[in-house]
Amino acid sequence: MKLKFLIFTAATLAVAAIESCQNPDTLARDVNGTWQSVPEHIVNTDSISVDLIKALEFSQEQGPEGTMIISAMIAIEEYMPESDSIVSPLTINGAAVASVTGTFKAISYDKIILQPDAKTFSLHIDSAAVSYNYNVLTDNATPYLTGLKPAKATYFQEYLEPIVKANFMECDTLTDIKLTKSVMGCRSGNNELTLRLVTPQ
Repeated sequence: MKLKFLIFTAATLAVAAIESCQNPDTLARDVNGTWQSVPEHIVNTDSISVDLIKALEFSQEQGPEGTMIISAMIAIEEYMPESDSIVSPLTINGAAVASVTGTFKAISYDKIILQPDAKTFSLHIDSAAVSYNYNVLTDNATPYLTGLKPAKATYFQEYLEPIVKANFMECDTLTDIKLTKSVMGCRSGNNELTLRLVTPQ
């Protein structure tokens, strides 16, 4: 009888442990904090290249649900061919930040539904951060390039806004989530993601 009781108790504890591991509330609690991705190449053409580093910030509010912020630091590099003022090709560099807020809900032990709110999306480029890498310029090039900065910032803003917004909105489900200390492995659509915990809650 004692042996049967021990077996029953062990089985009960094992089931409880499995249920605990598979509890969506537990996943929502465990992802609390800010997770940062590796650099992601979102544009790569002959004339322009764009990389971003994304961060997902989760804050559990009740049970399996909570609020979230998706943000990104963005690096832009545009190739500019020769012209009357520029006798050698150059590259124009820019930087931007973007964010969107929303909610999340863990629906199983390894799956989270993200609901970014498109109305909260913002992207900002500072014209002062636009810079140039070049070798040889004519005498008229320096004032030309200085005057080009605000226009380039506006161009980058208009060019990037729909691209980055679409990238954020496509990030609507994380599956196959595996948490190991400060690393989260998961999938977003067909993409494998590796995120590192940079700011615990």
